[in-house]
Amino acid sequence: LSLRYEDDERRWRIDSAYFYSRSDSEQTKSNGFISAERDWLFSESPWFAFAGARGDYDAFRSWEYRIQGKGGVGYEFIKTKDFGLRGRVGPSITQEFKANRFLVEALVGVDLAWKINDKLSLEAHNTIYPALNQLGSYRNVSSLGWKWMLAEDPALSLNLGVDNEYQTDVPAGNRHNDLKYFGTVGLDF
Repeated sequence: LSLRYEDDERRWRIDSAYFYSRSDSEQTKSNGFISAERDWLFSESPWFAFAGARGDYDAFRSWEYRIQGKGGVGYEFIKTKDFGLRGRVGPSITQEFKANRFLVEALVGVDLAWKINDKLSLEAHNTIYPALNQLGSYRNVSSLGWKWMLAEDPALSLNLGVDNEYQTDVPAGNRHNDLKYFGTVGLDF
């Protein structure tokens, strides 16, 4: 589920997903997240402020449950009707529950949105979170999504994408990368 709203003063983005898979009658994936971000836009300025929160669940990660809060400033490098490129910087805090880790992180991110034509659009996001209280440790969260409008009434679309989270500091035997690829049918309203 993805929700978007924007006017002259604010921009909201709320996303959630759950992934589950089995292989040979054995559960191989069970994870999900919910995130919300709010941008405060300043009229006639490319600068904005932002705040956000995210909750993650992953049955196969050492932390199992994780929450994050973040905030900072952003800058709109390019903003046209069909193309947007913006950057973000600021602090972030993350609590990993089962692993009992508290991380104070910086964040540096970039967001790209491109409406290729009336039927096709592309979104990409990448954010790196270097830990400030565990030097040398960081997370990198990336996503790429492609949307093809199939019909206008109702607004039906085919969505293909890939999400990846890389984490440097993982227990022995755990993977550093968590790569997910997906295809969905969407209904815009």
